[in-house]
Amino acid sequence: MIDEITRDDGGVEFLNNISQMLFTKYKLADTQSGFNTKIIVADASIVDKNVIAQHLSNPSPEPNKIYFRLASSEAILPLYVEQFKFKGLSATAINTNSYPASSLSLTYKVIVESAKFNEAERLKQNTKLVETIQSGILEDIETLLQRSDAIQIIVYIHNKLLLADLIEKIRKHRGEFEKYQEYLEIHANISEQEKSLINQYKNDVKIVFMTASGSRGLSFPKTKHILVEIPRFKIEKNLM
Repeated sequence: MIDEITRDDGGVEFLNNISQMLFTKYKLADTQSGFNTKIIVADASIVDKNVIAQHLSNPSPEPNKIYFRLASSEAILPLYVEQFKFKGLSATAINTNSYPASSLSLTYKVIVESAKFNEAERLKQNTKLVETIQSGILEDIETLLQRSDAIQIIVYIHNKLLLADLIEKIRKHRGEFEKYQEYLEIHANISEQEKSLINQYKNDVKIVFMTASGSRGLSFPKTKHILVEIPRFKIEKNLM
């Protein structure tokens, strides 16, 4: 998990240096070395051999970007394996697509707030911006709940305090809003008992609220709409 190791955008350069050390300097890919050396790269957002070759071959810094491709018939299988060459060596790409989508539509709602900087007013401006964003999410949720095709909605916010605040606003707006009946709340600090309840009710609720740290390893096959609050700046990276 190269970007998680380096904690910055130097993951590709790190992988390139590891490859050079193992396979060029010490020649551990040669059969006479006596070693069966492999480098395993795990990345949820790189799923195609052509993207792997394009993104991981060049160690020079690149601007943030999103790679996309047309899905082939092979790519929609729950599990598939591709053999290819990477840096002149034999490589294997293993991909899992538990619930592949036949199409994807993205709608951006950009909120820009302009204010003359004043240290005393800075926190008030931030609160005002949060209120504007949450009001927009609340409006989108209510609109989607009126649609017949919105079987389940995921609301994805990076900050668990803002997530809890949004849930409380919805409760006040709707009058009643019962956990495990109408919604789930998923973040890193939920208990083991709550995790079991999430698995029990995840196909029954209309809305699933989650943070980035709470979303790993969970699938929601009934969801067709996802509302994401993307943090300011580095939009491409945070969207992934």
